[in-house]
Amino acid sequence: MEGPGSTPYVPALDGLRGVAVAAVLAFHGGFGWATGGFLGVSTFFTLSGFLITTVLLVEHDQHGRVGLRRFWSRRFRRLLPASLLCLAGVVVFGATVATAGQLAHLRVQVLAALADVANWQLIVSGTSYADLFAAPSPTQHFWSLAIEEQFYLLYPVAMIGLFAVARRTGDVRRTVAVGLGLAVAGSLLATALLQGAAVDRIYYGTDTRSAELTLGALLAVALHRRHLDGAGRRLAGSLGLAALAVTVVAWSRVDLADAWLYRGGLTAFALVSAALVAGAVHPGTAVSQALAWEPLRRLGLISYGVYLFHWPIFLWLTPERTGLGTGPLFVLRVLVTVGAAVASYALLERPVRARRVLAGREALVLAPAAALVVVVGAVVVTVPGRDAEPTFEEAQALVEAGDFTDAPVADLAATPPPADLAAAGRPEIALYGDSTALRLGLGFGGWVQASGLARGEGGVNELGCGLLPDDHFTRFRYDGEADAPDTCASVDEAWAADIAATDPDIALLVVGPWEVADWRDEDTGEWVHLGQPAVDDLVRRELDEAVDILSAGGAVVYLLTSPLIRIGTQDGVPPAFERPASDPSRMARFNAVLAEVADARPGEAAVVDLAGYLRSTPGGEMDPTLRPDGIHLTWDAATAISTDWLGPEILRRYLADRGPVATTAPATAATGSSPTTGP
Repeated sequence: MEGPGSTPYVPALDGLRGVAVAAVLAFHGGFGWATGGFLGVSTFFTLSGFLITTVLLVEHDQHGRVGLRRFWSRRFRRLLPASLLCLAGVVVFGATVATAGQLAHLRVQVLAALADVANWQLIVSGTSYADLFAAPSPTQHFWSLAIEEQFYLLYPVAMIGLFAVARRTGDVRRTVAVGLGLAVAGSLLATALLQGAAVDRIYYGTDTRSAELTLGALLAVALHRRHLDGAGRRLAGSLGLAALAVTVVAWSRVDLADAWLYRGGLTAFALVSAALVAGAVHPGTAVSQALAWEPLRRLGLISYGVYLFHWPIFLWLTPERTGLGTGPLFVLRVLVTVGAAVASYALLERPVRARRVLAGREALVLAPAAALVVVVGAVVVTVPGRDAEPTFEEAQALVEAGDFTDAPVADLAATPPPADLAAAGRPEIALYGDSTALRLGLGFGGWVQASGLARGEGGVNELGCGLLPDDHFTRFRYDGEADAPDTCASVDEAWAADIAATDPDIALLVVGPWEVADWRDEDTGEWVHLGQPAVDDLVRRELDEAVDILSAGGAVVYLLTSPLIRIGTQDGVPPAFERPASDPSRMARFNAVLAEVADARPGEAAVVDLAGYLRSTPGGEMDPTLRPDGIHLTWDAATAISTDWLGPEILRRYLADRGPVATTAPATAATGSSPTTGP
């Protein structure tokens, strides 16, 4: 059923492939009517299990055995050539248009895709903080191909074992069915045991998704050497037609965030797909005739290439690069994808499968050579340059270690600081906040060391944690919906401990981007945001509490205003649509609440207008060279801002608030203290 050959060719099954890949394309096109299009992958799983099992059963009937070498060779010739071509394209994507965030992990992602373990790489790597602001990986879609390849590797071996048992029992159908039934039960058990884990573990896991393939295999066993006539064929056709209707509804109504999917729902949908396959495989039924429609059949023939090439093409052809709206852009993306898939099918895939090229030992030489070229390319394009921006994790390590030797501004001490600032007496400065504080701390820490006008041993920044979340708000909606990091619950204690340990003279608080997100009220289940009285009051209380903690040792607390943010910006290119948290009125309200708290606590807290300073620069508040992701300063920008304005401004404000102290000559960069922010 993979085509004319050892098993009968069923056009409707290619048509089903075409429908399934069309659903995936619509889902990735971002259409609201295709929120469940990702289930097209589940349909592929079930269809693959059915087809592969049919091939194995027919081979066992004809030869009394399964030839592993022949089986794996067919899979190799069917899947590897286009996969290598796609990964070569991904390397070119990385060398030309990939964002810094995409390049950061591209090497390991390409290697994982080559090794058919992309799904496990996604599980092991998890979602880093940077992923919240990064463009998707061009190899993201290889997770499903990895699951299928792992299935193709292990499943025929398991079937050989079941066939061996069947020789003793004398009943092939029952023996294989029992074995496959146990495999489905094991997959469901794995899903049950993983309840409470991250849903990505269930979604990407081979163990949890294998039931969808195995149910297709069970269908193949049930239908093998059985020819339904009359009532049986009508029943299969009716079930298939009903399954097609359910599938279309699911593709349009189900959402990836629906909890039931991860509680056995994906396996339940595989039952629907199995019914659809059962109807399609019987010519003459209504569902078989519908799916055998020639355009669908032809799309199904190239569905593997369409799936492979569509994702990097979709990432390449963005609204920003094309200037097109959703509908016209989708048409362009699909046309380019289909063109690439047709070319691959005609010039590469079909000739290799038919052994017109790469016959015999040629394949043994050229396939590894092609894979090596892809690997070398992935390594070369991901070698970081000297001026590469550190990741969040690297930035945190640099700040904790006080290592600013690679600061983009070569010599921060080249411009002597104003002499009057020495009267501040080298105060101890500590910086507290979220990831924006961390990025600012890279530059501010360098200024502290180079100027010798201040010291900085303390500070705490926690990725993903500002004043919110708290016990009442733990789930946010920013660029997607997620739970706040568990570490946020202990931020207050970490700040208090750091204040007690380092006793700074000045505490800088840098927050804002998390406070303007949508937050779910755990009592009502409603989504709320800054600008609503209840949230305004909560943020005001959290700011008051922060000032209490940071001023406990006598430090003066400077509250830095937050500039506007633009979520979804990639390498300075604005997003195709604005997220609610980017609404300027929300950040304006946050800064207003900030000022209210400072005004109510004279002598303890004061506002330092970072947002106003950025507005005064030539590129303005949203200058993409300062904040390429629309939120975080680059190291270069943080260094320039700290040197030109923020560091001296803090000391001037401190002198005005506390008065001059007896001073000695400022320390030089060589003897200056270490970082302004800590772990």
